[in-house]
This record gives sequence, C-alpha cells and structure tokens, in this order.
Amino acid sequence: MANKKTVSKEIIELIGFVLQTSEILEPLCDVFESEGKFYIDLEVAGLDLDNLKMEIDNDSLLVFGIKKKNSINNAKYVRAERMFGPFKKHIDFPHPVKNIDNVEYKKGILRIIINKR
Repeated sequence: MANKKTVSKEIIELIGFVLQTSEILEPLCDVFESEGKFYIDLEVAGLDLDNLKMEIDNDSLLVFGIKKKNSINNAKYVRAERMFGPFKKHIDFPHPVKNIDNVEYKKGILRIIINKR
C-alpha cells in the first residue's frame, strides 16, 4: 500500500480513466466498526478483482474499479438492467486508520477490513 504522500502509478491511471468517463458508478456500502478495525462491505457483483485498486489516503479509503459487461457469442442484448463501467467509492473514517488488513470477495460483496491506528 502507498503511504499518505504517494499514490501508485496504476491508481493514477485508473483515476484518469474514471475522470474522463461521463458516468461513474458508486457502489452501495455498509461500514461496521469494532475495537480495532473497520469492515466495509461493497456491493460489486460480477467484479473481476484484477480490475480493482484500493488505497488508504488521509484516513480515507479510496476504491476504484471497472465492472465489465458480459458477452455471449453471436448474441445481442434484448434487455440490459445491470450497471457496468468504471466505479469509485470514497469512505472517510471517524477514527484514524492504519492499513488494509484483508480483502474478501463472496457472493457479490467485497469486504475490506481496515486496521485502526
């Protein structure tokens, strides 16, 4: 993870892509707090974890990613209701945070566990 003053090249490129795109999704989330950790659950069904970047910056969590459309050979959409494209989520914490402890992805929910300072 990058420290507060540096941001990885990949995040800068992804931020540039997100800022150039007119529609930016913002997934719904729940934030839980325990004695030494925060738990963030993001709804990102269909996400490929290779298209996800996370950074801790100034006691906030920044999550950037891209949900890509599925395709079926020789088939065209008749109905499309799910949202695809770049997304971002910025979460401020009420207490100082240290680092990302763990990331889990189950049943379309991305759980990010953050250690407090």
